[in-house]
Amino acid sequence: EAVRRTARDDFQTFGTSMFGKVLMTLIGDPASALRYLPDAYARVAPGPNVWTEELDHRTIRLVFRRQRGFVEYTLGQLEGIVLAFNRTPLVTMRHLAPETLAFDVVHGKVA
Repeated sequence: EAVRRTARDDFQTFGTSMFGKVLMTLIGDPASALRYLPDAYARVAPGPNVWTEELDHRTIRLVFRRQRGFVEYTLGQLEGIVLAFNRTPLVTMRHLAPETLAFDVVHGKVA
């Protein structure tokens, strides 16, 4: 729980920097931010193979193959992205296959 809550602050902290403010303005909403996340992982944390699928207009699935580290940290970061846009997150995690995790992120109502 502590790891998850700590990770929630990552995106909000990034958003307070000048570059972060500009980027968040350009991105505009949590769905777009979640869709761009695989590119960010490829540049900053190479290793896992990450892709997204849009399940419906409020839900983005992020699939991580060969994800390393604390699952709770990834969960907190995904919640933090949605929270940074003043929305209420709901994240469901499931194992799709060995070394493959899916996070279904609902970026719901304005908080």
